[in-house]
Amino acid sequence: MIGAVVVTHGNIGTEMIRAAESIVKEKLPFLGVALEHHESVPTMKSKIREAIASCHSPQGVLLLSDLFGGTPCNLCLSFLKEVKVEVVTGVNLPMLIKLAHYRENRPLKEVARFIREYGKKNITLARQVLKGDPPRGESPKGQGSGLSRSG
Repeated sequence: MIGAVVVTHGNIGTEMIRAAESIVKEKLPFLGVALEHHESVPTMKSKIREAIASCHSPQGVLLLSDLFGGTPCNLCLSFLKEVKVEVVTGVNLPMLIKLAHYRENRPLKEVARFIREYGKKNITLARQVLKGDPPRGESPKGQGSGLSRSG
C-alpha cells in the first residue's frame, strides 16, 4: 500500500489527519509533518525524510503539501529524485478521507493524479451546488469570467 505523508506549515496537516480520522472512525495510516518557520532547512528536511522512511512501501510514498511554492512543498520536491514519491499540493480534508481507501493496489502516479482531481472536484461554491445557480458574473454554461464589478 502506498504511504502518505502530509507536510504543511505548522500543524495544519496533522489536524486535517485528526479530523479525517474522526469522520471515517478509524486510525489512518498517514503521517503529518508540521514545519515551523523557526526551524532550519536541514531540520525540516530531516523531519520529512524520517516520515518517508516510516511509511515507505515498494509502491512509493505520496507527499501531500498545503501550498504550491511554499517551503513545505519546495522541500517535498527535493525528494522527487531520491526516493519513489509523488507530490500533490493543495491538500484538503476530502482528499484525505478519499485517500484512506483509494491507495490500495494502485500505482503511485495513478493515485496522485486521482487524488489531485478529487481534491479539485470537492472545492465548490455552495450556492451553485445547493440551488443550481451559476456564480455571479458567470453565464449558466460557465462561459463568463466569474468576475463582476459588484462583487
